[in-house]
Amino acid sequence: MTGERTRAYDFWRANLSLDFIGLPFVEYARLPTKSWPRFTINAVVLPSWIENSSQQAIDATMANSHGSSKSIISSIEMGVLLKDVPIFDLYIDHHLRVFEYRRLGAKSSHRVDSKEFIEKVLIQKPEPNVSPFSFEKESASEAYSVWHRSAMPSSAGVMDIDFVELRNGVPVALIEATKANSEDLEYGLFSFLSRGFAQASIYIQLAELLSTDAYVVTYTDQMQKVEVLKLSRAMISHIDDFDRKRQQRAKAHLESNAAKNRSQAQGMAVSELFADGGHEFLRGLGKQRRKWAIDEYVDWLTNKAPLRTRDGT
Repeated sequence: MTGERTRAYDFWRANLSLDFIGLPFVEYARLPTKSWPRFTINAVVLPSWIENSSQQAIDATMANSHGSSKSIISSIEMGVLLKDVPIFDLYIDHHLRVFEYRRLGAKSSHRVDSKEFIEKVLIQKPEPNVSPFSFEKESASEAYSVWHRSAMPSSAGVMDIDFVELRNGVPVALIEATKANSEDLEYGLFSFLSRGFAQASIYIQLAELLSTDAYVVTYTDQMQKVEVLKLSRAMISHIDDFDRKRQQRAKAHLESNAAKNRSQAQGMAVSELFADGGHEFLRGLGKQRRKWAIDEYVDWLTNKAPLRTRDGT
């Protein structure tokens, strides 16, 4: 996870005897279009530290690729994972001056500075005059995330794919897990959708590349029940509209001093939008939504049957 956090769902999911992989840093940029796809996906990056910047040390680190990428490598070798999106092992020093990267499945690596990495791998224009970084304690993933926000233009985005569910080594679902801040799973789902235009689009785009489906799973810390939504292209224009209105309302709350901070302003905007069209929007997604007790969800996840209505359609 890019946020380096352990959530109730993550802990629960790790104890199931079912295979999955995560894609920590999906690099993307929004396209100036309203047609599909809405974004370009430039790369997936898997960062790790190198303890010093000597070429010998880098070569040794490269030879022992970190564990998070090994299952991804095997999926690539089987020809089932993102043939059209490059996935890179990235090794960085603690000052983020040395970027040694290798595309998974390739034998050779390339050593560049951060500017070249942004231009050649991430296909973006770096921000000028970025100050040097130094990370002595944080993980490589956290350091990369901080560096990304400073070194990359605002047009460039990054997100993580929580769970690429695998059955017999083949992707069968992409799942975004989002926590509801109350027992109201429906409101928790809408909160994600109203803030997740880019995330939903990227999930769908990647799922299409993997010939599978993308889902949002809303849960509470008790993990007693979940709500599952199957994402589709048809939802994107509505989600984009809610996202835009949410930003407008949050800005208005801040400017009028109705909210003390940005987080509170966002929460107020989401609550208003849920009452003003959000609940009705979700109600219209009945065929794509399911509320399940946790044992029912495990059964669905295990068998990965298509999401169906009660009448079987």
